[in-house]
Amino acid sequence: MAKRLGAYRASVRAALGHPPQDMISDQEVDDAINESYYEIARLFAHRRLKRDTTITTVDGTQEYALPSDYFWMRYVRDGTNAKTLVHKNLEFIQETYGTDTGQPEHWETEDQNLMLGATPDGTYTLREWYMARPARLTATVQKDVLDEEWEEILKRGAIYRGFYTVGEYDRQIHTFNMWKRLIGDITETQGLERNTGVDIAGPMTAEGKPTH
Repeated sequence: MAKRLGAYRASVRAALGHPPQDMISDQEVDDAINESYYEIARLFAHRRLKRDTTITTVDGTQEYALPSDYFWMRYVRDGTNAKTLVHKNLEFIQETYGTDTGQPEHWETEDQNLMLGATPDGTYTLREWYMARPARLTATVQKDVLDEEWEEILKRGAIYRGFYTVGEYDRQIHTFNMWKRLIGDITETQGLERNTGVDIAGPMTAEGKPTH
C-alpha cells in the first residue's frame, strides 16, 4: 500500500536532520514531495494514470481542448485514416502548414489545447492516449497512485530538493546522484510492467514531453 503524505514528510525531515521550520517548513517539504511525485508521473507511464479520449475535428478548426486531467500526451491516432499522427513542435507546425488545410499529419500541445497540422479540412475521428495528472498529495488526498517499489525514489527526489532548500549543496548533489541511480535501476528492470504496473514512456524531448 502506498504511503500517506505525513509518512513521507516524516521520512524526508528525518533524512534532512530534522531542520527547524525556519530553515524548511512543512509546506516546503510537502511541495518537494509533490514535485518528486509529479516528476515520476512525467517520466513513466503508470497504468493507473493512463487515459484515452476521442475527438471529432471540425472543418477549419486547428485547436481542440484537452481533457481537464491532461498531463502529457502519449500519442494521437487518426481513426478515420488508420494513421498515427507524428509529434512536432509548434514552430514546425506553423512554418510547415501556416493556414493550409488538409488531413492532419502532426500534433503538438499548447496552452491545454491540441494543435493539429494541417488544420483539418473536414471531419476526422482522432483518439488521444494521454497521461492524467495525479491529484496533489495533501491532507485530504493522502495516498499516491504508485506502488511500494516507487516509495524510495519518491522520497529521494524530495530529499535532494530539501537539501537544496536548506543550502546543503554537497548533500543535495549526493542525494540527486542516488536518485538518478534508482531511476536507472527501475528503468532497466526486466518485467517492469508485470512487477510494478508501469510501462516506460517513449523518448523525451527537451521540454520533458514524449516524442510519441
